[in-house]
Amino acid sequence: MKKRLGLLLAAAMVAGCTAGCRSTAQTPEKPESSAAVSTEETDTSGTTVDESTSANQYNGHDLSEKITLTFNVIDTEKQNMDERYDYLREKFNVDFNLISCSLNDSKEKARMWVSGGDMPDMMWSDIDNASELRSWIEGGALKELPDLSKYPNLLALKDMQQTDDSLKVDGADYFITTIRDTEEINFLTTQAFIYRKDWAQQLGLYKEEYTWDEMLALAKAMVIQDPGANGAGKTIGVAGVGWAYPAFSGLQQISPNWNTFYQKDGAYVWGAEQPETMEGLKMAKEMYAENIVWSEQSLANTLDGPAKFQAGQAGILYHNLTYNNIGSIISGLKETYPGENVLDKVAIMNVKSPDGTNFALEATDAWGALCFRYDIDDAKLERFLCILDYLASEEGIMLQQYGVEGKDYQLNNGEIEMFWDKDDNGNYICPYEVNSDRILSFARLFEFEKGSVEYASAEAKEIMAQLKSYLTGANMNIGEIDYAFAAFSAPNKDQSNLASETREKMLELIISSEDVEADYTAWLASQTEKKDAVLKELNEGLLNQ
Repeated sequence: MKKRLGLLLAAAMVAGCTAGCRSTAQTPEKPESSAAVSTEETDTSGTTVDESTSANQYNGHDLSEKITLTFNVIDTEKQNMDERYDYLREKFNVDFNLISCSLNDSKEKARMWVSGGDMPDMMWSDIDNASELRSWIEGGALKELPDLSKYPNLLALKDMQQTDDSLKVDGADYFITTIRDTEEINFLTTQAFIYRKDWAQQLGLYKEEYTWDEMLALAKAMVIQDPGANGAGKTIGVAGVGWAYPAFSGLQQISPNWNTFYQKDGAYVWGAEQPETMEGLKMAKEMYAENIVWSEQSLANTLDGPAKFQAGQAGILYHNLTYNNIGSIISGLKETYPGENVLDKVAIMNVKSPDGTNFALEATDAWGALCFRYDIDDAKLERFLCILDYLASEEGIMLQQYGVEGKDYQLNNGEIEMFWDKDDNGNYICPYEVNSDRILSFARLFEFEKGSVEYASAEAKEIMAQLKSYLTGANMNIGEIDYAFAAFSAPNKDQSNLASETREKMLELIISSEDVEADYTAWLASQTEKKDAVLKELNEGLLNQ
């Protein structure tokens, strides 16, 4: 069971705080790319801070000595203009020497820095390969963290996470894992269906709640009757974000572990060869064959499906409905239907899975990890931890979400007064390069609540409120993460590409197979040797740890 401390964001504690200005969102959805920039070290000390005006201490930690801290960051040149960094420099009596990376090259650079012995003082890295992170520890590249009891805000975040525990080596802790801010929805993903409720009303098929079969019937009616007036054969029933297909077409709802290994009856099994996975594959095939799902979905890029929905050409969309993605949907629909009320057109679709439950996927509770080079001196490490602890505090969260108090906002009897400019629609314009601020969000990645602060649109708030209600409702069947499996390292498991191969084979069979059961069974048989090698490691190694 997850550890729950009930920690609330400061923004959630302020009246009216429910929306934001970005999120890539992206896990299970993948992060959007940032533009590559120079890899050379850049001094971004900005305005010189007079040490006499700097705070002398933070929670009992001495800050009197000015220290330069080196770490990697996305889009370095954009941080030079970010006054939140200037605020941290002055508050903690530091200069920052930033080493640039992009989301595209951050993994490769981390490997290069570790292997070459020139890792920065603090390094941010992805955590999708736990065995690689542990190999850095075993190779002596990382510094063990000290007792964090003197950093209570940071410790509180770490205590909420299972990812944090899974990365420990022999009980020792080396990583500050960046927590996702989705604790209020029980660390679930925001993946769900959103649909054209106006089309459903027009067709006489609107309901507060749909069974799976009723959703398929609605989608088929949308295709045939063309309520969007797109023309014969041009209206799509169900589309989705590219990476989520074919999972969203009944497969993951009936078999959450369809392409991975999981425990069943006390032993690990391969989800791809379970009977429910075959049933889910047949359902996906039927949706394709009956033209319920978009005919080009298997070849679609990530945002092709959402673009069809925004253009009024698709009736039901499966997407990772972060605030950023909800905002894109709303903006696209406003362009397609200028002057019309988007909330009259779309809503979260309360649809039951084929087994009659509400289905949701658990997300990893962290995205990314911070670690420190093996020989970092104690003074630098202490200063980093002070900054991280501050950013995990209510005041630090306000800095990240709203900016500098007195410049970007002020509090009046607990209410936020914003000083940002507004666009033509009356929405606040975020002045910061928020697509590049992941490292500023050291301790917490604002993918969810970043979109739930004061300056969001009313439409985004309403759609997110519907989504939260759905995800925290009764009778919820959750596709859970096996943290022990994710952290376990063994040669065949680490090198296995069975998950991606399973998806590729399914896409092929959905499009071209005349006997999907026979063809899939034959493919499963061809994978026996690889599958058995992984199962042997899991059942003889992981289960005996």
